[in-house]
Amino acid sequence: MGFKDKKGITVASGFKLQAAALLDARGQVKTIAERDELVTLNAVTPGLRVYVEETKTSYVYNGSGWDELTKGAGYTHPNTPGNKHIPAGGVSGQVLGWSADGQAKWVEDKDTTYNPATTGTNGLMSAADKAKLDGIAEGANNYSHPKTHAATMIVQDAEHRFVSDVDKQGWSDKYTKNEVDNKLSALETKLDWKEAVKTFADIAKTYPNPEDGWTVNVKDDDVTYRYTGNKWVAISANSIPLATKDLDGRMSKSDKAKLDGIAAGANNYTHPDTSGNKHIPAGGASGQVLGWSADGQAKWVEDKDTTYSPATTATNGLMSAADKVKLDGVAEGANNYTHPEHHPATVITEDDNHQFVTKAQKEAIDNMPSIGFGREYPQEAAPNSLFFLIG
Repeated sequence: MGFKDKKGITVASGFKLQAAALLDARGQVKTIAERDELVTLNAVTPGLRVYVEETKTSYVYNGSGWDELTKGAGYTHPNTPGNKHIPAGGVSGQVLGWSADGQAKWVEDKDTTYNPATTGTNGLMSAADKAKLDGIAEGANNYSHPKTHAATMIVQDAEHRFVSDVDKQGWSDKYTKNEVDNKLSALETKLDWKEAVKTFADIAKTYPNPEDGWTVNVKDDDVTYRYTGNKWVAISANSIPLATKDLDGRMSKSDKAKLDGIAAGANNYTHPDTSGNKHIPAGGASGQVLGWSADGQAKWVEDKDTTYSPATTATNGLMSAADKVKLDGVAEGANNYTHPEHHPATVITEDDNHQFVTKAQKEAIDNMPSIGFGREYPQEAAPNSLFFLIG
């Protein structure tokens, strides 16, 4: 049966084929005659691919005849208008402009070129300025924290007390501790070889009470088995089965022959038609650019001038020269910091010459007795003091 006898195909004026589908859903026909009848009915275009069941071969129409596709050959992307890719190259700031039917080239975006803002002119915000601005807190100021603080700023608490040089005299409490604990674990794989047997069934007869690690070779299939404690398990390489579509394993010679018959880089490629995979549309004219048409699609449109006003606190826009001057006067990472009149003692980092004592320690030091020496008792003495007479 030819194409003109198939359901859904009619011949319009000028003998132009019109049909809901030229081929079946798989893009194939049964015979060479049916393939050639597509040409007779003007139902082919250059690049059309057809698979013929009769010859089990794929063909592509070149405009005047059919070319046989090499079996297993890799995919060749069409180069006709509507199938061309976005060109390589280009630089930042360029857009795609019309080059020829279905082609585009990188061109300068006219009338919308702005230089980065400087302290003297308005312009675009540079990436460096944006990174700097993002690191600055709202209402930031150009504050520099002093390297040192007066001790009077520190707020003492029960765990953080100042001590004087007199308090620290004689204090010394130093010790060191070194503890090393090394643990080693050893792993030992047990393989206890036993005399070989003829069949797998002979293993149970010959070794009715096996122990974990016993290893036996079976002569009839040359497979080695090891007892795991509850069953005999094959461990030799020749015990691996042939691979199937559902099971990993060794490659069969038929699979190897099939693989050798496939060209390097071959694939069953069909170009996707989803968003993100669309091609540059055909058509267009010089001066046009690609504009949004639908999700993942573009169309040729006239390039329009775009102007921006300086940004305000309410609207986005270009950075003004005044804002650039202000931004350059703010240090990197600046924040809206106001130094407090007092610090909690917990913010102070102690070192060998600056140590806190607790309230209890301070009271203990204050209550320590004072000691005096002399040849006669003093007229007055502090409470809880000791005095030694020298003879």
